[in-house]
Amino acid sequence: MQSDTAMAGSSSGGVISTYAMCRYPSIFTRVAALSNAYWLCQQEIETLLEESDLSDVKRFYFDVGTNEHTATFGSDVYLHSNRSVKELLVSNPP
Repeated sequence: MQSDTAMAGSSSGGVISTYAMCRYPSIFTRVAALSNAYWLCQQEIETLLEESDLSDVKRFYFDVGTNEHTATFGSDVYLHSNRSVKELLVSNPP
């Protein structure tokens, strides 16, 4: 039975929301991931996205700003990381 449960998070919460969508796509059918820190686990999240059947997902919104940063990583890391996920999703949409 399909659910209409939504989940949203920012930074590492965006990573967790994306993970939940991939692991439980029939439960988390609407997901928003904001200012994602995908760089924390880039390869793992991309592999999970590639291997997941996201056909039950109704909406997946994600974004990143151009001025995201941490004490050690600048906006270029956030932008590159999120663009990589976008390219993956464009070639294999949910």
